[in-house]
Amino acid sequence: MRRGIHWRNVREMETDAFQKAQYFDSFVVLSSAGPELPRIIRHHFPGALVIVRLYWPAGDLPHMDDVVGMAYEYLGKATDEAGAITHVQLLNEPDIEYPGVTPEAFARWFTVVRENLRSYAHDLQVGFPMPSVKGEESWQYALRCAEGIEASDFIAEHCYWQTDEMMDDWNWGARYYRCHQEWPTKIIHITEYGCSAEIDGLTKAAMYSHYLREMPEY
Repeated sequence: MRRGIHWRNVREMETDAFQKAQYFDSFVVLSSAGPELPRIIRHHFPGALVIVRLYWPAGDLPHMDDVVGMAYEYLGKATDEAGAITHVQLLNEPDIEYPGVTPEAFARWFTVVRENLRSYAHDLQVGFPMPSVKGEESWQYALRCAEGIEASDFIAEHCYWQTDEMMDDWNWGARYYRCHQEWPTKIIHITEYGCSAEIDGLTKAAMYSHYLREMPEY
């Protein structure tokens, strides 16, 4: 199992960012942070897995050609001596970012865009963006996206919680396990996880440490 973090959604680099990141071997970055960011990360951490979330503003689901064009341009600029980007997450939490689109319609849109991206980069792994974490409601949305999830190369899962008990709840912090039960052959990358409660930083840090230790048990 790889342990990773979601890089800050900014172009500027903190002076101690790489020191903080040295304990991880996987990174999620937003395409909006610029194609130079994955190049810098892979330079500092050879062999690290970088998953790029192809970003598009929330609202109306973009035209397929617009997203594919944006992705082609980004992937070309992000390629360096370490090679091409191998993993992308296509958009994010469709239930809240594109609420005017049904789960079934988004799944069909994803399937076609993935095919187009793979025609450009045959080895590109395109991840399906799971919905937001809102309990059973979100899980039912995911089930209605089955066509897209099954067509994907991996599942880009999100897991959030607010209490210790919710960390192990299949609808919240452990939703990845429920996801694995439903789609047992799919690779799962948890591209976002965390405690969304307004609590002190030390308590959150202890939660994260516990979460990363306990995940391999699943």
